Amino acid sequence: MAIPSDSPRIALLKLKFEKAFGTPIRTPKNFTDASSFVFEKTKDMISDSTFRRLYVETKKYKHVSDDILNILSKAIGYKHFQDFCDYLSSSGIKDSELSCGEHHIKADDLAVGDRIYIAWLPDRECSLKYLGNYRFEVDEVVNASIVKGDTFSCRCFIQGRCLLVDDLEHEGKRIASYTMGKCNGLTCVKRV
Repeated sequence: MAIPSDSPRIALLKLKFEKAFGTPIRTPKNFTDASSFVFEKTKDMISDSTFRRLYVETKKYKHVSDDILNILSKAIGYKHFQDFCDYLSSSGIKDSELSCGEHHIKADDLAVGDRIYIAWLPDRECSLKYLGNYRFEVDEVVNASIVKGDTFSCRCFIQGRCLLVDDLEHEGKRIASYTMGKCNGLTCVKRV
C-alpha cells in the first residue's frame, strides 16, 4: 500500500533521513550518495531517480511505496516504517497546540494608526503601524531583513511564538511570506 508523498509522517522521515545522511538531498550527487548510504546501512537499494522523486517535488509521483518507506526507516535505525510510526505515536511529539492566555495582540483589536512593537532573537526589533484590513507597515526596524516602509498581512502577534506574515511587500516586490522568531518565537509584543 502506498502512502501520499505529502504525508506529515513522510516529511518527518525524510528530515530524519537527511539528518542521518548528514546533508540536505537536493542535487544529483546527493541522490547518488544517498543511494550508496542506504545500501551501506541496509544492503537494500533505493535508486538515484527514486531519491530525486522523493526530494524534488514532482506532480507525477503522489505516493511512496511501502518498500521505499521501510528501507528509509531501516537506514535510520528502525525495523520498518510502522516501527517509525509507532515511535512517533509514543514519543509525545506535539507540533500543535491551542494558544490560550499567552500575551498577544490581535489585529481585530486595533484601530487604524495604532502602533505595536515586536522583537525576536538575536537582536531584532520592529515598530509597526496598523493600516487596517490586517495590514501593517514597518515604521522602524533594527537588524532585520524587512525595512522601513515594507507592508504585510497578519492577524495576530503572540509572544513566545514564531510570527509568519504573508503578502509581504518588500522594497516594492511582493514576497509570499516572511518568518520572524522562527526558532524561539517573538520575545516581545506590546502596544506603543
